Amino acid sequence: MGWSKNKSSVFIVERKLYLTDSDYAYLEKMLYIANRMYNTAVKHYKMMLNQFHSDALFLSYFESFQKLKEKEKTIENRKELAFIRKEIKEQVNDIYALAKQYELTEGNIYKFLGELRNRSYKNSINSAILQKLGSELSKSVNKCIVSTTREIHYRKFGETNSLCNKHDGSGFKYDAISDILYFGKGLKRKARLKPIRKNDKYLREAMLNKVKFCRVVRKPFGKKYRYFVQFTMEGKPPEKEKIIQNEKVGLDLGVSTVAFCNNKSADFIILADGIEKYDKLLKKYSRQAERRLRLNNSNCFNANGTAIKGKRPTVRTKGYKTAMMKLKTIYRKRSEFILLSHRTLANQIISVGNVIITEPMDYKALHKRVKETQRSDKPSTVKGKTVYKYKRKKRFGSSISRRAPSKFKNILSDKAIQSGGELIAVNSTKYKASQYNHITQEATKSLLGDRVKEIDNHLVQRDLYSSFLLYNMADASNIDFDKCHTNFNTFLILQQNVVEKIKVQGDSTKNFGIKHFI
Repeated sequence: MGWSKNKSSVFIVERKLYLTDSDYAYLEKMLYIANRMYNTAVKHYKMMLNQFHSDALFLSYFESFQKLKEKEKTIENRKELAFIRKEIKEQVNDIYALAKQYELTEGNIYKFLGELRNRSYKNSINSAILQKLGSELSKSVNKCIVSTTREIHYRKFGETNSLCNKHDGSGFKYDAISDILYFGKGLKRKARLKPIRKNDKYLREAMLNKVKFCRVVRKPFGKKYRYFVQFTMEGKPPEKEKIIQNEKVGLDLGVSTVAFCNNKSADFIILADGIEKYDKLLKKYSRQAERRLRLNNSNCFNANGTAIKGKRPTVRTKGYKTAMMKLKTIYRKRSEFILLSHRTLANQIISVGNVIITEPMDYKALHKRVKETQRSDKPSTVKGKTVYKYKRKKRFGSSISRRAPSKFKNILSDKAIQSGGELIAVNSTKYKASQYNHITQEATKSLLGDRVKEIDNHLVQRDLYSSFLLYNMADASNIDFDKCHTNFNTFLILQQNVVEKIKVQGDSTKNFGIKHFI
């Protein structure tokens, strides 16, 4: 169960499907056809986009659009900014008007897929499901229209894992009385749903709402897939018991860790702690699948192991498919482990305080590699010579993938709102929680590797101290320094409790800097 993007009007409920061998084979076939049709449409629209981006009229529009975007960054006056943004909007409208002539609209994509189905896959996929597939492709095409660098991508073999209709009754139909999902041509096929447990009050109440549309999803379990149906329900989800406390808590959210603090509690926790066990299994089964694919498709690879351009591995043995299913299963378990870990941690923080004060983080920017090559400030000795090595361009991509901090932030925000609180983001350019010293009231920039700092002759952990400053907020741009002075001794006691806990549990990410407290 979960939320959709439009939280005010719809919510999602997931339930397991019980299928016969015939129905299972039918859905597998439909997903295979959907994958093939999507990739055929991608091939067609790649060519169309290349022609569109070569058009002289598009190039002139796009050049003007880029100049206006660069100009927008330098303007501070509100009236001038509003005028520039109006010009940008007009330029974008001109580009989309030209795209309409090249038949790159959502309606054209529906028409292309419909003709493709009638030509090559007659009586296969329902038109409502086909339209939803077209909508997914249309989103990718729209991103490429006002960009010459983005591309639409093919789906790998077996990567299409869901089928969705536009509205209940077309493609998939749920009968609430018999608790059965009907599907297939003429809605003649049917599948039972897993019965609702007697003590599951939430699900019982949720299923009383009207079904807007259904999505059938497959998930890997060992050697086979299991099918689930996700109901998008109209209205609001059943309300759980609200935590009426309105307690504030300062939260410093990093890439791999989270530190939180108020006058009652403080802690430093690793996000998705224990995820490493899945990383090891992913490497194992990925290597196993790759070896089996290369062994049975030796004509597609050179003697040095590199792939031969233009040749695609086509022989997929039973052993390869088994290894791939195991790999997909580990990915599913890993994803569910992260989700459960994040929800548990979010509940822990909400129990401390449901008014959460934090700094905004741009994780999309943090995962990108550094563009410019730079030399390190620290000297290194190589073969008896002192040299300054080049810095690695790698940043936080793998850590963000492993820990999913942005997902945690979204879950925490949702739970705070549901409990009657909120998530407040301070102005990071003015607040500077990671740099301020509440004694001197000065902001001093620290190095990324500095895990501790000295405040009033006391050693404080950097992230915990940031959460302490966030908790003592005056407004979104200023720290309440008087409040900091009053609460600092309490913070030091709470920090000592955290230090004792880390000494016992260990500092696996090395982000706490426990060595400084020993």
